[in-house]
Amino acid sequence: MRIKEARKMRNISGPVLAEKIGITSQFLYDIENGKCRARVDLLEKIANELNVSLDYLVGRTDDPRPLPNPEDLKKLEELRETIELAFQQFREIMEKYSSPKNVG
Repeated sequence: MRIKEARKMRNISGPVLAEKIGITSQFLYDIENGKCRARVDLLEKIANELNVSLDYLVGRTDDPRPLPNPEDLKKLEELRETIELAFQQFREIMEKYSSPKNVG
């Protein structure tokens, strides 16, 4: 588990994290030191609070960045489509005015 590492990376103390996720500092300490096992839902809370991926927390990846949520992915796709349409319109206007037949 990388809870302590992630906490330190985010500059969050054990007692503060424990309070935010609704557990005792002792229980968090025990989880961090392998004395207790945490349920997945608790690990998800910890990962969310520390803004790291669950995979990072449990050692499946070295990349701490969380995956984007589905709502953000949808917004990004909508923005991509809007930008693509704007570029297409820009190119059409530029072609219209840069064509030799419109010169003098």
